Amino acid sequence: MNFYKITENQNIIDVNTSEDITYVCYNERLKTFVACSRDYNPIGIVSSDGDSIYHISGADSMPNDVVLKVKGTDIDVYITEISEEDYEVFKKVLDEQKEVIDPDPYIPEPEPEPEKSDEEKAAEDEYRRSLQFVKDTKIAYMSRVCQSVIENGITVILTDGEAYHFALTKEDQINLMECKEELALGAECVSYHADGGLCTYYSAEDMMRIISAGIYHKKYQITYFNSLKNYINSMDNMVDISEAFYGMAIPEEYQSEPLKDIWSQS
Repeated sequence: MNFYKITENQNIIDVNTSEDITYVCYNERLKTFVACSRDYNPIGIVSSDGDSIYHISGADSMPNDVVLKVKGTDIDVYITEISEEDYEVFKKVLDEQKEVIDPDPYIPEPEPEPEKSDEEKAAEDEYRRSLQFVKDTKIAYMSRVCQSVIENGITVILTDGEAYHFALTKEDQINLMECKEELALGAECVSYHADGGLCTYYSAEDMMRIISAGIYHKKYQITYFNSLKNYINSMDNMVDISEAFYGMAIPEEYQSEPLKDIWSQS
């Protein structure tokens, strides 16, 4: 048995099976639709509930005198074979659309939770305090790691094809912003130095490579840390929190939109 979805403008409006599907042709003499096989060039298909006749896209046009009389004949549909699993899913949600919703459904009253003893309450309070302590301590450590990673800097390949490393301490970041201002004023080259190197003149192109890489590096680390903090705050197991580390994967539901954008572009 085969399974099909019936779509209008890419929207699924019905599903059917090869055993139940009914194709129709129009009998001009009788002025009515008659059932026919799929190989007989049908122009329509009967909906699974038998309430409508849809026009098969690409088939001969529906006669004008029936379009206004028969429900569904003004709807063009495509018939596409699908898996049985998809059929069951689509059928369920389509059937649910037709259900009459009870405006006052019966919802059983939740059974009251047993009263906790003072010892149990004290133990829960202690666990919550311990959990918060582990979270705060881990997040503070991650913040220090983030700052260390930022200050450790970047490696940039310049126009000579060589790779150079540049630290990004707070003072270095200020120096780079001053270089950016010089370039904005029209400077064609700016003096700066790579880690362990002498001051030298960098072309405007090389200097912008350094500055852009530095800005991106800092932005990425701060954005990552922000989502990592969010993820750690969501955890309720102290062992999981203790095993968290800087650079770990972050589940999508805890990623900020900026982090998702950065990762999607990398």
